Amino acid sequence: MCYLVVRHTVADYEKWRPFYDEDDARRRSFGATGVSQVYRDVNDPNTTIAIMEWDKPENALKFANDPGLGEVMMKAGVIGQPALVSIVSRS
Repeated sequence: MCYLVVRHTVADYEKWRPFYDEDDARRRSFGATGVSQVYRDVNDPNTTIAIMEWDKPENALKFANDPGLGEVMMKAGVIGQPALVSIVSRS
């Protein structure tokens, strides 16, 4: 198992969240386990941090580099480029 941690700013969290939730099946097709957590910055509630569990680090990277992800993010109102914080293994 490993975790992909992504930070990004969105135009409107309430608009963005349904897109994130509905993208679960696509994440799973890349190897996500379905375990994920979303946090919001206390100083800017439109800045989010998503922590997603994956079967393998290489699958998390494939997902992060998939053009389909950019399309979903654009529709969801993500502002700028997301920051891939890290891919960490659970020991």
